[in-house]
Amino acid sequence: MFLGYKGQSSDFRKHYTTLGISYIIHTFYLRTHYTELLGILIFVIGIYLYSYYKGHSEGQVRAMSFLTLIIANIAFIISNRSWSRSIFALLTIRNNAAMWVIGEAILFMVLIMQIPFLLEMFQFESLGIADTLICIAAGLLTIAWFEVYKAVKFQRNKTARILTRKIKDPGNF
Repeated sequence: MFLGYKGQSSDFRKHYTTLGISYIIHTFYLRTHYTELLGILIFVIGIYLYSYYKGHSEGQVRAMSFLTLIIANIAFIISNRSWSRSIFALLTIRNNAAMWVIGEAILFMVLIMQIPFLLEMFQFESLGIADTLICIAAGLLTIAWFEVYKAVKFQRNKTARILTRKIKDPGNF
């Protein structure tokens, strides 16, 4: 008997083993998400410091930080739709809900950055093309490490599947 009561089946051990594995997997995903979010925070702070020391006004610093945060969150949403496919493969798969969320986020970001009333309401100032492109690049770079991780993991899994097939049936290769 395993730390249970009389008559308890061995399913008890299997259940807790499954829970242990589930807990480890769940912890891995949470750790990965927290690492991604920490990367976003680091890039937003980096853009903030870059624009501050570059001599931008307070409104421009705020606008650049906010734009980087929104672009990074959009990239985060797209990247985390799948743990095995790249972000480029995910863009080819139709997902209406995700496209609505992403489209509306981009639309509202463009409106906020272009309409003077909204710029004033958010206490932003207009950004030039170069600053906007820097923010977009920084926002997209926040998930680049995760995309590299997925590519390496996919390649390892592909290699492992090929090797397993060779071991099981060496005549096919």
